[in-house]
This record gives sequence, structure tokens and C-alpha cells, in this order.
Amino acid sequence: MHLDLTALANFRRDIIPFPSCIIAHLSGLRVISFTCSPNRLPDSYASWASIFGVCQSLTILRLHKVTFDSMDDMVQLIWSFPTINAVEVTRCTWRFDTGPEECPGRLRLAELKIANRYPTDILRRFGPAIRKMRIQPYPLCRDDWTALMTYVDLEELHLTLVTPFGSKPVWLADALSHVPGDRLQHLSIIHILQDYGAEMIELWTEFRLDDILSGTHFGGLRQLRLVFDASSWNCPVVAELEEAVTNAFPKCSERGIIKLERKHRTYNSSGPYSNSL
Repeated sequence: MHLDLTALANFRRDIIPFPSCIIAHLSGLRVISFTCSPNRLPDSYASWASIFGVCQSLTILRLHKVTFDSMDDMVQLIWSFPTINAVEVTRCTWRFDTGPEECPGRLRLAELKIANRYPTDILRRFGPAIRKMRIQPYPLCRDDWTALMTYVDLEELHLTLVTPFGSKPVWLADALSHVPGDRLQHLSIIHILQDYGAEMIELWTEFRLDDILSGTHFGGLRQLRLVFDASSWNCPVVAELEEAVTNAFPKCSERGIIKLERKHRTYNSSGPYSNSL
């Protein structure tokens, strides 16, 4: 179920979408999604949204383009859903970065998806039980990735890079250096390209990704998935990609863990960041 509260929040904050007594009867509800932009989510709506926490069948909470007064307000809303095991936070904002450092232990989250300007603000709020994570920071991200060190149970990690013309995703090597590798088995690096992919391939060597991923820290890695997501006019041909990957990742290639994918994306007027994780 997707609920867009934007119109009501902008014009009639005294009206809720439907009575709370109906929510308790949504016995088969597994996914709930909230949107409220660009104005701040009113307190009355946040309280109403939290009532969905009574649905014992809920497993996934999605927050898309919700504007909170503070980080604490977002955390409190997430706390309202004790049965969920997956949270997605996409293009959400808040005015103040306040609140507890992590969600309480009663939330047994196994999966976390973040597509936000400052992903590590969110990473600091969740515990080590998460096993699957997807992260897509804004281009030119300069975050502190030390928060990743707490995710000691991480088994699957997907990192999406959006690279405007002439930019370098300098955060990638820093993020990987803080990922606990003891249990990590699957790593995906997805490139959403706005420029020809050859320059991105050169960066793999510059960032010494092959050395990072071939060390004992990532000894349990079973698959390195490299994805090029680009419009048809600027995506390298398969033969070029295969040769470049072999040259940039000789050690990983020798281990036989690389899976190479190329995707063609049609133009989207809202920009590459609108693509889903």
C-alpha cells in the first residue's frame, strides 16, 4: 500500500486519509509506503502513520520523499513498526540531525535500502543484525563511512554510483575500507553512467579496488557483480567491458567471482537519481 500524504499535508492538516479503526483490519498488509513532500510531515500525520504498526503482517516500510522536522522524528516513526524486517529510505530530508544513535533491539531488521544525500546519518541508527544493504548516495558524496563497521552480519551489499560528467565517486574506496568482510559473500557495484564507461573503468585501477577486494578482509567474497546502467549511446560494448574488467581486476578474475552486466536505460527527465535501487 502506497500513501501519498502531500496534498493533505499542504492544505488540510486536520484531515486524516481514513479512520484508524480500519487499519487494524488490514490483516494481509505486508508493505506500507509513505510519501510527503516538499513540506514537513505534520505531527498529526506521523502519529496516524504509526498506527499501521498494529498490522502484524507488515514486513517492509518504505519512506520516499518524506520531510521530517528532525532525524529523531523519522527514527520514532520507524520504531512504530515492530514486525518489519526491511526499511527503505529514499530522498528523505530532515531539518535537524538529532535523536538516538541507533534503533532499539526490538527491531530485527535484516534489510536496509538507502538512497539519500547523507546515507551515514541513517546508517548510524541501525544495528548489526542487517544482512542485506543497498546504498545509493548523492553524487559527490563526502560522508564519513565509519558507521559501516558496525554491520558485522552483512552478507550482501549493493553500492550504486551516480557519476555526473567529470566527477569521481571518491567515496567508494572509503566505504569499502569500512565494510566488515567476515561474512560478506555478495558485492554489487552498479554504475549509473552519464559519461562513457571507460573513464569509470580507469577509476577502478586508480582506487585499487582489486587489491582491496582480494585481501584477506574479503576472503569470503563469492561474487563481485559489476553493473553498467547507461543509455544506449554511451554504454561500452560487452567485449570492451570484459577486457577492461579483466585488466582492472586480475586477482578477482583469477578467483572467478566476477559477474558482469550491462543494462540499457531510456532517458528519464527526472534524472538518474530517480532510478530505484
